[in-house]
Amino acid sequence: VGDRNYWGRGVATDVLRSVCAYAFDVQNARKLTAGAMAPNVAVIKAFKRIGFSEEARLRKQLLVFGDYVDHILMGCFRDELKNG
Repeated sequence: VGDRNYWGRGVATDVLRSVCAYAFDVQNARKLTAGAMAPNVAVIKAFKRIGFSEEARLRKQLLVFGDYVDHILMGCFRDELKNG
C-alpha cells in the first residue's frame, strides 16, 4: 500500500474493503469509523468508494508541518459497505 509503484491501482481500496468486511462479518461490528487529514485526498476517496460517509469535520484540528488542517471523521454501517 505504501509503495508508490502501486498507488492508483485500487490496492488500498481493496485492503480497506477486506478489513471492513471482516469487521462486519466476523467481528459482528455494528458501525465502523475512520479519521483522515483533509489533505490526504486519496485515503478519503478510498473510504468513500467503499461506502463511508463524512460525518464530521473538525476544522483546523491537526497540526501538520506547521499548519493546521481539518480532521475528517467518517463512518459506515454494514448495509452501506460496497462490494468490489
